[in-house]
Amino acid sequence: IDAALSARADGVCYVLAGANPASSTPMQYGGHFLEVDREILTDCQDAAFNLLWVRGKEEPYLDFVIDLPAHAFAWDMVATGITPSAMKQARGGAVAGAHPEADIYLVDHHSTAAPWLEAATP
Repeated sequence: IDAALSARADGVCYVLAGANPASSTPMQYGGHFLEVDREILTDCQDAAFNLLWVRGKEEPYLDFVIDLPAHAFAWDMVATGITPSAMKQARGGAVAGAHPEADIYLVDHHSTAAPWLEAATP
């Protein structure tokens, strides 16, 4: 992260892979790894734009990570069924993802962007 920011990157995409039952228990994550993630993100919070992507299809610990410092927050909305509007009630800032309610639309393949691009083109 330091090297990227020193090379004038605008920010980072921090993929948080441990906040889910497949990776850790709630006690393991909340008792230790959450603070490690918080320290890393706090160290780079002055960047122009940081995206926090919470990885995990089954029950990611979104309630644990909701207050981590990042300009935008993202998760697998399709797999979890959790919509941006549900998270916006608990967290300020932008929500990024493949959902019409997202502030920033993310795609993982160009074909998924086609309907959104057509709708955005006057």
